[in-house]
Amino acid sequence: MREHLDECDKITEIRMLFTHDSYRNLQVIVVEGTTDIRLFRGFFENEDIKLEPMDGKKPLLKVMRSIVQEYPGKVVAICDADFDRLFDTHLSYEELSVYATDWHDSEMMMLNSGALISFVNEYSKPESVRLARNELLNNATEAAYDIGMLRYINEMFSLNLNFKGLKFSDFILVNGFDVRCDVSRLIDILVQRSSNITIRDGGDFLLYYVDNFSKDISPLHICCGHDVANVISCLYRQPSISYDPNINVHSVERSLRLSYVDTYFFQTELYQNINNFLSMGRVQT
Repeated sequence: MREHLDECDKITEIRMLFTHDSYRNLQVIVVEGTTDIRLFRGFFENEDIKLEPMDGKKPLLKVMRSIVQEYPGKVVAICDADFDRLFDTHLSYEELSVYATDWHDSEMMMLNSGALISFVNEYSKPESVRLARNELLNNATEAAYDIGMLRYINEMFSLNLNFKGLKFSDFILVNGFDVRCDVSRLIDILVQRSSNITIRDGGDFLLYYVDNFSKDISPLHICCGHDVANVISCLYRQPSISYDPNINVHSVERSLRLSYVDTYFFQTELYQNINNFLSMGRVQT
């Protein structure tokens, strides 16, 4: 009920904006949440463009289905691709003026840009900075790949695994820049904490698919950026590597947002799609 009310509230809020004469030329970009506001407002928001947050991707899509035809050229949305690019389902969103991130999510876009080097330069001790520049992204992504595969399998088979609030230090093993995911331990944790899991012998099922599933899918699409950032935070809690052994995933992602400048974002397909939409909408007005 609360989700439904939130969607209705957002639709009403957007409609109210367009009733004011002072907002006659306004264009609205709907995003998944408040962290997206922090990331994207530096690229888009001004007196004629307003960003509006939702509470996730599903509510965002529901809002756009309800409102996009009312205000052609006026309302556009950004969502995480998640696994949609693997099935081309992201293309159907464009009918709703919704555009997906180039990679799995906005965090993966930032991690695979120069923003990560800025993080490395800020937090790495002198003796670790060279290895960090050369190995951090690849090693952290490899460790997060199995987590991404479990998320992918969970979505494909609708298993209802509960990934929320995982404590990464329980299954991410680090030794300097060597890092790996203890997959068996992670599967045990997921099965124990997922009261609504839809299969019996869930651990054996998951381990079979992780061991036998194709590893050829690009990590840019499989890996969740939040997982990679969590792995990086585990690495950077080592005093031998980091100036700040109390670093957490929020610190990592905040640093990435602050360092993700227009030079990086303007090269993305997402920017081109949103910018083209906004430009066409201004012409129509």
